[in-house]
Amino acid sequence: TRYPRVEHITPSAMERLAIILTVIVCFGTPAAFKKPLFVGVIVPSERNEFYYSELSVPAVRMAVDHINNNSYLLPDHEIVLSVNDSKCDIGLASYQMYRMLSANTTKIALVAAGCSIVTQPLARSSQFWNIPQFNFLSSSPALEKRAVYRHYYHLLPSENSFSPGRAGLMVELKWRRSVVLVQPSDIFDLNSRDLVLEMATQGLERPEVMLLPDDDDFSDVVDRIKELDVRILFGLVYEEKARQLVCSVRK
Repeated sequence: TRYPRVEHITPSAMERLAIILTVIVCFGTPAAFKKPLFVGVIVPSERNEFYYSELSVPAVRMAVDHINNNSYLLPDHEIVLSVNDSKCDIGLASYQMYRMLSANTTKIALVAAGCSIVTQPLARSSQFWNIPQFNFLSSSPALEKRAVYRHYYHLLPSENSFSPGRAGLMVELKWRRSVVLVQPSDIFDLNSRDLVLEMATQGLERPEVMLLPDDDDFSDVVDRIKELDVRILFGLVYEEKARQLVCSVRK
């Protein structure tokens, strides 16, 4: 077989060849031509009383790296993250979500929003864009309502999932009476109702449910516990408040 010499290639063909070679040299392998898939991330980046999510973004990045570096998963695409720090603020997180969803780059999913008080309004809104929202930090029982949060999926079990175990522990150890201490919050209010119902289902006495004060003075709470002469306490509280409560009860 005889091949044509270089001078037989027309100028236009030579120009096209030069362009192709330039692209290959500049961009390297075909992996550079992967179609980007944008995922919006809205989570608080620091720890406070209500959430512990400072490692959430590194975890998301690690998962995305595993997918992007696997030639068998989405071989023609690359996941690109758009990360925002919500600071567990409803207004800020809502602004960040609307800004991302109105941008020129189409988002295929949201990872939001770290704390339940922000996750709930975002999940109510994101469904109108027909976009799935994922979360691995929020545990509010309200988020289990599929009719309300149609495109929301969480990886962390609801707080209500612990109710059967708590009641079952009392049955196993033959404890009958208890007190449920609740920090004022929607998530703990729903959880306390579920726990009381579960205890009744398992034949236990109805526990005394006590709301904790907003300040750090638990003297009235401690006095009431002593008056009831109850030794089994269930605290539905955030970590910082829980530490203060335990110290007050032990005094």
